[in-house]
Amino acid sequence: VGYWELADMVVLLTTFLQSFAVMYCVHWGWHRYDLSIDAVIKYFACGFVLCTCMAFTVEALEYLTFQSVVIGLVWWLEVR
Repeated sequence: VGYWELADMVVLLTTFLQSFAVMYCVHWGWHRYDLSIDAVIKYFACGFVLCTCMAFTVEALEYLTFQSVVIGLVWWLEVR
């Protein structure tokens, strides 16, 4: 409570707008009769779950790699 700023709300709003824009382009725009809206929502949700897990994994590996390099440089240069 009280931690939200206008920039946070803009990010939240644009995230929702992006998902609706993708659904419009995929379903309502050109391929209305090729795939049901239920399938489009399920594919979008599955992609979100997979990409979120993959992003967390990549970010954790980047963090650990950077931390290991910095610790190695501090040890190698004998910084105190």
